[in-house]
Amino acid sequence: MFKTALIYLTALFCTAAFCHRTDAVIVDRIVATVNGEVITLSELESRAEIFFKAQVARGVDLEQLESRKKEILAQILLQMTDEKIVQKEIRNLGIEVGEDEVDAALERIRRNNHIAEDEFAAQLASEGIVLEEYRKEVKKQIERSRLINAEVRGKIVITDEQIDRYLAEHPPEKTASGPLYLLQHICTIPRDPQDPVSRQEALERARKALGELEQGVSFAEVAGKYSDAPSAAEGGALGAFSEKDMADFLKAAVMQLEPGEFSDIIDTPAGWQIFRLEAVEQGGRSGRNTALRNKIRQELYKQQVDKRFGEWLRELRSKSTIRILL
Repeated sequence: MFKTALIYLTALFCTAAFCHRTDAVIVDRIVATVNGEVITLSELESRAEIFFKAQVARGVDLEQLESRKKEILAQILLQMTDEKIVQKEIRNLGIEVGEDEVDAALERIRRNNHIAEDEFAAQLASEGIVLEEYRKEVKKQIERSRLINAEVRGKIVITDEQIDRYLAEHPPEKTASGPLYLLQHICTIPRDPQDPVSRQEALERARKALGELEQGVSFAEVAGKYSDAPSAAEGGALGAFSEKDMADFLKAAVMQLEPGEFSDIIDTPAGWQIFRLEAVEQGGRSGRNTALRNKIRQELYKQQVDKRFGEWLRELRSKSTIRILL
């Protein structure tokens, strides 16, 4: 469970590289320069060592990694040159991330994985990752996200015509008959589900969220502010459910709502939740299914973000002076 949450951050530590240390003394040297900034052998080894430990912890075959050593080192060095380019743009745009923002991001990760605060470092260590190094990578991830927002995301619009074209090329499978309930949710997760204090703190956050909803603040805005679930970034979008697919607590909360209404605070296995019924639609094979169209829109949007960012990064590479000396 925790490992899944770390996948995208583990990739930031190293795309695929390692270095097997020996007792021999290695003289540090420059292995690459990017616009006058240097990357040293010790930096490359340090990055590689982090990845090496993580891979060992995950049971990856050591001999297989050893056989690909040169290829892997070249890959991580390429990643590090790209990071230099990206960091330069972050500085140019004046993007700054405070330690309180890093703390908040770590807190969300802990809650999403139901890990007590005093166990977090140990969980990281089991992946071969040091907490302080993890903090640095979380900070870089936030900076990179803001850079993408500034340079890429604002220029992307997914139209209904694009969704229609996708549906024509990938016809949806027949779904269950009967109504589909399109839902949103806010979920506040205790840091330690067994600790009454943690549960109370999570309940207080849920009460604040409910209070803002009752004052007329949009559900998506409140979800982004209070929810600990990954869906918070998407306005609390939970998806579409048939009645038979709902857990008993969800059915009890949703079936009494009219579209646009939200529930009271519900105690669920995942945490304290508030559900909103966005719409009710008939099931079946229909290109007008809002939940399906929203899912496709998100996927097409992600594809465009990745594509545009790749193009933007290649353009920056072409304007940069890069020397590989490995």
